[in-house]
Amino acid sequence: MKKFMMIMAALVMAASFSGTTEAFAAETIAAAPAAKTQTAKFSVSMHCKNCVKKITENMSFEKGVKDLKVDLPSKTVTITFDPKKTTVEKLHAALTKLGYETKVIAE
Repeated sequence: MKKFMMIMAALVMAASFSGTTEAFAAETIAAAPAAKTQTAKFSVSMHCKNCVKKITENMSFEKGVKDLKVDLPSKTVTITFDPKKTTVEKLHAALTKLGYETKVIAE
């Protein structure tokens, strides 16, 4: 009987702690500020749809890239990124590594 009471007490305590932990986790998530992003625009020496595809496929997987817009008529690439994970210089280097002449366009 003593073991039964000890087990029941342990179960009640475990149940009360799990509810508290979930509430705390929900409060922590709600209190976390939204991640800040930055945008960089590049002039890129692309000339065809294959260039657009190559840039889209490769730059989408760069660390920190949140959004990517490749515009062939204006020959620009606009990248929204997390500055905690990457920089404009790293993105510029990644575009150059793909074989394109690039320069940052000041906005």
